Amino acid sequence: MSLDQKRLSRLLKHRLLLERIEGGTFATIRQNTARRERVLQGNQRRRIDLYELGGPPAGEVDPAEEGGRSAYSVRLRRDIQSAGAALEAGRREEAMQRQVLLNGRRDRMAIEALIERRREAARQAARRKQLQRDDEWAARNWIATRTEEGLR
Repeated sequence: MSLDQKRLSRLLKHRLLLERIEGGTFATIRQNTARRERVLQGNQRRRIDLYELGGPPAGEVDPAEEGGRSAYSVRLRRDIQSAGAALEAGRREEAMQRQVLLNGRRDRMAIEALIERRREAARQAARRKQLQRDDEWAARNWIATRTEEGLR
């Protein structure tokens, strides 16, 4: 199916709109990935802080406190694992969306190039047609002047 100039222009306009929407989606995904990274770093800092606190001072050990510290350590480890998995999923999603965005940009550029080639072809055709008309006019004018000279 041949695409005329109007149809190509509408397609280009649609592609630009789609690219703008995809760009917004990509920005949102990047923000979410950055947020997930901050969550992971916060959990890792809390875990480091817990270990730097160390155990209880010399003397009696409070079992409730040790149980709480141990449970908190387990929870932090799970949170770190879950935040790491979420971050990796976010990075994969970001990579996929980046590819979608790049493919869309490539498509838009191809449409723009096709439109420009067609415009240039139309300009060349118009130039050829004008030259042909000019040649025809010159030939008629030359014939007319030769005919007038022959009559004199």
